[in-house]
Amino acid sequence: MEINRDLLEKISDYFTIVHHTPGRIRLRVSSKLREDAKASSADTKNLIDTIKKIPIIKDIKINLIVGSLTVQYDPELFDSSLWESWIKKERLDEILEVILKLKKELENDTK
Repeated sequence: MEINRDLLEKISDYFTIVHHTPGRIRLRVSSKLREDAKASSADTKNLIDTIKKIPIIKDIKINLIVGSLTVQYDPELFDSSLWESWIKKERLDEILEVILKLKKELENDTK
């Protein structure tokens, strides 16, 4: 799965914000993701693996009992307001641009 607008929309379909402080956001997993996971756990695992590869993300912790995902990210690279917009499906082109730019910079740094 590649990082594109469709992925950003899918993520916003599957999660809602429970708590957010700059650098750490806790997301509630929607029942839609749980239903989709039952239908295809490979797709769900692929989605989580792709989310982990987004360059702004430092760490992800999944709490299956509560149904939440806690994401630690670099607030200097990705403004906290962008998370709010992302989950509301706003400014997706801008968010994608930021993520892809960071990804490209990281790839260039590793060369």
